[in-house]
Amino acid sequence: MTESQSNNNRKLPVQRILILSFQLMKQRMYSFIRLGFPIIILALASILINLNDESAIMFLIQMNINPFFMVLILIFLWAIFIMVTVGCHRGFLLNDSGIQQTKTLRWKSREWRFLGWGLLIGLVVGLFLVVWAFVIAALGMERVDNSAITIISNQVISLPILYFFSRWSLIFPSIAVDDPNSNLTEAWWLSEGNGWRLTFLIIIVPLIIEIILSFISIDDLALLSIINTIIWLLVTLYQIGLLSLSYSFLKENHLQEEAEEDNNIESNNYEV
Repeated sequence: MTESQSNNNRKLPVQRILILSFQLMKQRMYSFIRLGFPIIILALASILINLNDESAIMFLIQMNINPFFMVLILIFLWAIFIMVTVGCHRGFLLNDSGIQQTKTLRWKSREWRFLGWGLLIGLVVGLFLVVWAFVIAALGMERVDNSAITIISNQVISLPILYFFSRWSLIFPSIAVDDPNSNLTEAWWLSEGNGWRLTFLIIIVPLIIEIILSFISIDDLALLSIINTIIWLLVTLYQIGLLSLSYSFLKENHLQEEAEEDNNIESNNYEV
């Protein structure tokens, strides 16, 4: 295989991943509902709270909960989010048997690793975003009173940071399937030459969907809350699918390249 052929084979098939993620969502929707059941319950609770014109966070604050219990609630919510996210990655990457063996409620070493790497990446990205915020303030850029324009401008300004995040994020599906080589170096190596394709798939595509949905205007607040929640759940699941399938393609491609290199070495040794 020539170098140009190898580079072409390593390019993420963006269109195929977009389609396959949607197809797997439909085919395995029952499994995703089971794996995501805790989030669905929380989403329904959020809808009920929103019907009273309150956000979930403001609702908790107004209940005057002890700060210690508030921390426990936040930890519980993060644990639910991690379990569901890991489960959905496994739903896209494993076969039917592997998916069935994945329990809805579980907390194993993979969830701990997911939490640890997530905190580390979140801290790094957060620091960069703070720096960017100061830069924007120093430049005197004013916030535009238009939701779509605001979303676009915020994402464009943050694009360099999101590029790094997109490449590092390959570690999450890697952890979900218990890849022993789950680390940032491996994620960066796997995504080499596909950084902007990854950014497009897991950042830009959901962003485009979010912009389109920002134009939806419904007078019935209850109906609007329900629709927004359902759309958020589906878009988030789709985003997880895009990341999972991107990881799967890149991982399989690298394993295939390594196997070919090993065969070439053995062939050369045999000739010698």
